[in-house]
Amino acid sequence: MVTLQRSLFMVLLCLRSAIALSQTEVTSVQVDAHVFSPSTFLSLSIQHFGAPRRILLLGSISTTDGQPVVQFRSGEFSVLSGEQFFAASNIQISEFKYAANDLSKATLRDQQLPGGTYRICIDAFAGGEALSPFCETFEVEDQLFLDLTEPWDRDTIDEVRPSLFWTISGTSLDPRSMELLLVLAPLGLEGSAQRAVGSAVPVLKLRKPNYPVVQYPSGAPSLQRGRCYAWQISALRSGLVRERSEAWSFCVRGAKQLPDARYIVLGDHGDPTVHRAIEERLFFRFDEPYSVDSVRCEVLNAERIIISPDAKLIGEQDVMTSPNLRSIGVNLYEFDLASYGLPVGRYELRVKDGKERARSLLFSIDAP
Repeated sequence: MVTLQRSLFMVLLCLRSAIALSQTEVTSVQVDAHVFSPSTFLSLSIQHFGAPRRILLLGSISTTDGQPVVQFRSGEFSVLSGEQFFAASNIQISEFKYAANDLSKATLRDQQLPGGTYRICIDAFAGGEALSPFCETFEVEDQLFLDLTEPWDRDTIDEVRPSLFWTISGTSLDPRSMELLLVLAPLGLEGSAQRAVGSAVPVLKLRKPNYPVVQYPSGAPSLQRGRCYAWQISALRSGLVRERSEAWSFCVRGAKQLPDARYIVLGDHGDPTVHRAIEERLFFRFDEPYSVDSVRCEVLNAERIIISPDAKLIGEQDVMTSPNLRSIGVNLYEFDLASYGLPVGRYELRVKDGKERARSLLFSIDAP
């Protein structure tokens, strides 16, 4: 009888041990804060004892002061006995919902969690049964990104007191609370923007620049026309640079020059004015806001027949030029008629740009 009772006791003890060992729990979680999307953000380890079973996860990420970021739900997946690691690619996220606050909007926009301390909580379920919950805090180091946006790198502007536009991302901190520095310095002859902001005497050195646009300070000297400048924004920590934008450069357009009286403004067909060729040369210009990179000239006689040869001036990409057509400046040209051997009379010069827009002028070859 004693033996039978002892046997029953051992059986019950084994059953209790088996039940106790038939457990499933999340033991560790890794959140990829810098590639933050439903298919990349979550990896975890699960410890399971017993027969294989299928589980699903319900979870959330919030700041430690309770500000929600996202809520998520996984599809069901199988776990085997022992401890298993599930990479993000092994976990199918079926629901992924951002909260309606600025932090969540920034996370969605940048696809990364801004720097700070967060808390992730996961509830696992198997066949409707709630398993042991998992909660853990984790730190995200700021991945600060500073980007200049306007004036564009190597741009030419007209303003001598320009507004400067920039962006900041990767942090939930208010830019006004950060230690930021904007430096604008004259560009040297070597053309290195980074060297200019690092070593040249700055025209402007502004701490805590306004975001996202810096209005040119009223007390700072105006920029000089015809000169080029470099600028950069840096984030500091205790006076040391922790992150900086690229250094960009821009030039301020020189003072406008009065047009040379020799240059004839080309217009559309119909201008009856006859211009006199100067020593078998015509000087003409376009009044356009952009630079024309391809020009073709045709000379027509009184019967409006094209006289050969014609002249072409094609931009740097194609590198084709004609010796009798020369660019003097932006949309300023000198056209040499000597190779045509034109007799005294009236002619038409027809000019076509790369978009095949035609302009013309009438001119005369007079007796010497």
